[in-house]
Amino acid sequence: MRAKRKVCAFAVTAALALSVPFLATGCSGGGSEGSGGDQAPSTEQTEQATEQTVTDDAGRENTIPAGDNLTSIYCTSPISELYLFTLAPEKAAGANSDYTDSQLQYLPDNVADLPSYGTMANGGTLNTEAIMAAGVQVILNVAQADITQLDIDNADALQEQTGIPVLLFNGSVEKTPDTYRSIGAVLGQADRAEEMASYLENVYTEVSEAVASIPEEERTTVYYAEGPDGLKTEPASSNHFTTFLEAGAKNVADIDNSNGGATGGGMTQVSLENVIAWNPEVIIAWDDTERGGADDLIRTSSDWESIDAVANDRVYTIPCVPFMWGDRPPSVTRYIGMQWLANKLYPDVYDVDMIEETKNFYSLFFSVDLTDDEAKSILFLDEEA
Repeated sequence: MRAKRKVCAFAVTAALALSVPFLATGCSGGGSEGSGGDQAPSTEQTEQATEQTVTDDAGRENTIPAGDNLTSIYCTSPISELYLFTLAPEKAAGANSDYTDSQLQYLPDNVADLPSYGTMANGGTLNTEAIMAAGVQVILNVAQADITQLDIDNADALQEQTGIPVLLFNGSVEKTPDTYRSIGAVLGQADRAEEMASYLENVYTEVSEAVASIPEEERTTVYYAEGPDGLKTEPASSNHFTTFLEAGAKNVADIDNSNGGATGGGMTQVSLENVIAWNPEVIIAWDDTERGGADDLIRTSSDWESIDAVANDRVYTIPCVPFMWGDRPPSVTRYIGMQWLANKLYPDVYDVDMIEETKNFYSLFFSVDLTDDEAKSILFLDEEA
């Protein structure tokens, strides 16, 4: 059943009568060398508000259209796309991929008809000629985590190749609220961005404080089962495991991230013998329908039954529409993922109504009003009952 979509129209912020620089409440630059230090991202609007000068999180300055003149933005990856889709989807010039019907149910109505010009995610490439021909005014690039010199070099190269301003922002989980503020200022959606940022900060504080009360030696051991057989996973160092760590999980996978480093592709291959030896208390798995995962296999196969998580009915399917709550893309859905994980791992310490939390999150970020049954479906509560 398709969720009922609310009609949301957010007016572009009017220009000030006087030419006064506007400083967005933005995050500091990435933690790596060359990322612009602690300089705050800013936007400076002219008196006519036809242009704005933006300093991004890497300290790179660009002059771009402002207000109603900014109409065509392309994102380099699904990470960036989530910011645009939740703040100003009408400005999207394209989409990174062809979304499934299950995803489109929760995405803005225009997304289904957007052309794809490629993605830089997971080693992909952009169709720069098509982007230029489409009249894209700005390319939005949110890094996977703190900005690195490679991120800056790639943004500079893309801007030089296309002649289109590339705005680079910090995508780390800690900086997500400030990145919302920065991008919201650029898009003329400062008020909406502030509402989102404040919500995210409250969630982060509440989860962090709850988890901090649990001694390290008492934290729940977790295995993250990725792929169709559940035998790909992430080490604790992977950016794809960040949500789990924020929720207080103790990763059992004693492995290297062999597929791309701390912020790379992840999904390191392991064996069933490895998982049995690690014997996690909880297994978080992809669902077998939408993501092609192994949740049902793990719950029912005799090969897995000796593992504590299986024996104690603590195999949980991670919600994944319109995007995975833990990672892929590692963006704003990590915040509802933190809540879900903390509640699953430590229900006595983080006791929240996840049906209501899901409804609140989807209303604010996806402009969709869920019924209780729709929220339960997203949470896979029927499968775990």
